[in-house]
Parts: sequence; structure tokens; C-alpha cells
Amino acid sequence: METNLKDPYQLLDENGYVVLKGVLSEVETDSVLNVVAQVVDRKTEELFKQGLISDKYEELPVQTRWVKICEMYPQEDRQWNEEVFSEALYHLCSNPKLLDVVEHYVGSEINVNGDYWLRPKLPHEEKTTIPWHQDSFYYNGVQSGNLAYKILSIWIPLVAVDENNGCMQIITGSHKWGLLDYQDTGNQTRVPVEDVEQRGEVITVRMNKGDILLFNQLTLHRSLPNISDGVRWSIDLRYTPADQSFDWHSLSDAFFDKAHPCFVARSQDQGRVMGWEDWKAKKLAQA
Repeated sequence: METNLKDPYQLLDENGYVVLKGVLSEVETDSVLNVVAQVVDRKTEELFKQGLISDKYEELPVQTRWVKICEMYPQEDRQWNEEVFSEALYHLCSNPKLLDVVEHYVGSEINVNGDYWLRPKLPHEEKTTIPWHQDSFYYNGVQSGNLAYKILSIWIPLVAVDENNGCMQIITGSHKWGLLDYQDTGNQTRVPVEDVEQRGEVITVRMNKGDILLFNQLTLHRSLPNISDGVRWSIDLRYTPADQSFDWHSLSDAFFDKAHPCFVARSQDQGRVMGWEDWKAKKLAQA
């Protein structure tokens, strides 16, 4: 369901997801890609100094450069968090256009969770082809299956995405099925016990830069394989009500904010809103 209707809340409630077209400008998405390029520069330089790669491929764009680097020295991590912590990330998370959308779902007191993930999905890489799951499989808290706990994910492609480079797929209405039984695959992923494709309609979510995909913790989704020649860069953000407990997560209130430092991005009380310097200080203090 792709739309720019005035009330996406109803569509999210009915379908478990909604795509909003052209929310972010190219400048806004490229600000994060610039951070990605800096991370690639840094990682490449470290590998080169250690003698683990023989060429830095500095002449290539970041789309294909990271592919070449990883061909010479495969990377263990399939997602980045600390690596992309930056002022550009802060401004993306607190972008008023995103917060206006988020406010429809979580209310006027908006918390940006620290469990954001930048995903460098490499071509033909199995570990970044994530199978069907509900995010609550990984949250694993006592309230992870309770939709009264508002957890909104915003998935943002930093390049145009389709079936060729590993776009997302959603099973429409699957958020109404409750928390499903799952099993560990042994490959750091968890999958439903049942064949979910036999139960609901699979929607392939093609998106352009600037589009955003919204879904909640019980919406079944997966990524397709990347069979292109370049990296499919994306970032996913999570938002919750600022006064909601973290009982939906296994870390709960005592430890979630320490593991993934959060910040209040919008509030009726401006004194609660945290700026970039304060978030950075909080992050460094809890490192």
C-alpha cells in the first residue's frame, strides 16, 4: 500500500505498514550517505594499513567500492550502529517531517530509540538476506507481542530499491496475527515456525530515495537477495512514546537506554528535547 493520504494511521492500522513517497529530500538522504562514505574510508584505510587488502579503490563510488573491499576481505558485521553515530544521523532521526509522521502513531512525546541500524546489503550475500520475521522475535520482552506498546519502525532506503537489489517484502495484515512462534536458524536469524506465505498476501515494496516505509513490531517482513553489482544501503529507525516502558524488550527499562542511548526528539515540554551535543555526551558517557 503506497500512499500520500492525509491519514496514514488508518492504513498502518489496517495493513500493518504504509509507504510514504518523497518525504525526504536528496540532500537529507545524501547527508547519511556521506557518513557512510566516511565509514567506508575509515574501514578501508584500517584494512590497508594492516595489509589485509592490496587496493583501496579510491576511484570508485561508495556503491561499488565497498563491494570490492569486501571481496578482498569479507566483513563479519551485517549492520552498523556505532559506526554511523553522527550529527547527520541525529538530524535525520529528529527531522520534523519524520516526527510529524511519527506523532500520528506514538503521540506528541516522541522518543528516538538508540537501536538504529545502517545496513550495507552486499550483492549475493546470504547473511544480509534476512528471512521473514516480526521484529518482536528479536525484542523478546514480556510485552513484545502487545500492540498497546507503540514501536514504530521507519525503514529508509538510501538508494532506489527493487527486486534486483534487495528491496523489502511485507505480508499485509500480518500484524493482526499476534506474536508468532519462531525458531532460531543458527545463522543469527529467527524465522516463523509456520509457512507465513500461505497465510497472507506478500507485497513487494519498491521504493525511491526519499520514500519511507513504516511498520510496527508485529508486521512480518523480509529483504530479498541483492543480485545487483552494488551495495543496497538503507537505515532503519525506531520510535516509541517517551514515557513508555521498555518492557517490550529483553533489556527492559534498567538496561535498554544504557545499551542503546535514546533521546526525546519532540515534546510539549521543550525542556525534555535533547539536542545533538547532549545526545553525543550521553552516548560517550555510556560507551
